[in-house]
Formats: sequence, C-alpha cells, structure tokens
Amino acid sequence: TGGTLAGDQVYVTGAVNATSGINVISADVNLRSGSATAVPGGATPRTTGDTVIKAGADTTCTGRLQLNGATTWEGPNTMTGTGTVYQNGASTVTADTTINVATYDWDGSGSSTTDINPAVTLTINSTNIDSGAPLSDGYDGTVSLASGARLAVNTANPWRLDGTLNMDYGGINPYVMMGSQMLVYGSVAVTGAGESDINSAVDFKSTANVSVAAGAA
Repeated sequence: TGGTLAGDQVYVTGAVNATSGINVISADVNLRSGSATAVPGGATPRTTGDTVIKAGADTTCTGRLQLNGATTWEGPNTMTGTGTVYQNGASTVTADTTINVATYDWDGSGSSTTDINPAVTLTINSTNIDSGAPLSDGYDGTVSLASGARLAVNTANPWRLDGTLNMDYGGINPYVMMGSQMLVYGSVAVTGAGESDINSAVDFKSTANVSVAAGAA
C-alpha cells in the first residue's frame, strides 16, 4: 500500500505498476521508449524529482498521477486512461505530444508553467483541464508558445484561461490551433515582430488583459 523510490536517476525501459495508496518517487525518472507505466484506480504515485517522458513511452492512468517535479515531454508518447494527471511542476514540451487522459489538471496546484518549444505541438484531448467545475475553474498557470509552436486544447466544454498565454513570433507564427472554445478571463501577451494566431473560437471576457507589443500582430 505505497512505498518510496529514492536515489540516483532511474531509467525505465520495462513495466512499472503502481500499487494502491500513495507512492513517492523522489528520484529523477526517465521513461524511455518501450516502457509501460500503469497507475490503477486507488493508486496515487507522486514524483518529486524531474521526470522525462520519452517518445514511445506508454502510460495508462486510471488513478491519480501527480507530477510534482519538472516534467519534460519528448513525445510522441501515449498518456491515456480514465484517471487524473496533476501537472504540479513546470513542464516543457520539446517534441510533438498528445495527452489523452480523462482529466489533465494542467495547472496542478494552480501556478505551474508550460513552455512549448519552437515548431512543437502540444495537443490536450481531455474531458477537463482542471479538477474543479470546467466553467468556473480553468487554467491558472502560464503557457508560453515559442516561434512556430502550436497548442490544441480539446475538452468537453469551452475551457477557461484564467492565467496567462504568451505567444512570441520569432520567424514562424505561433498559434492556438482549432479546438474547443477558449474563454479568456486572464491574460494574453503577444510579442515578436510578426503575426501570432488564435484559430479556435475565443471569447474575451471583461476581465481579460490583452497586450500586443510594438511590431507584433
């Protein structure tokens, strides 16, 4: 009913099965191609070190997976299941990645950051992007799209941006792709000498704060 894994970085190429209860992984973890991680219902594994999820890694979550340390998504990988993944630590997306878990608590404890590298696409196919009611509890963190980065959020309902969306043109347009409607209650900041695009339906609420730097569009 739970345990702790500590020590040097762990490279996983085989199967990992979380038991019921709380499991703490304080070591850095590198989930490599061919690895298969199962988080069953009733299990709550928690990572506190850095986690790297390589292309070809397979994770099935029907429980509650907490990513408390920094996470690097090096997709394409498989993150599926009817459970919840909590992105409590900062995340960086360095290769095209798709998250298909039922609930991806994108901002975790409420203030985590997501950086999407140049020319990389992050796709979130989740019923909810927060653990609260979808129309009143949205994404409170900061997501930053570098030059040519793309973000697609596909949820059961329109999703709330309560935090910050940064879009920086550096030679290639960054944009929010077609997906579910985005309700902007927070901030959108556009920088760089070029065009940044939002192609999904968007509703800017009265609390929205939109800033466009000189030369940006």
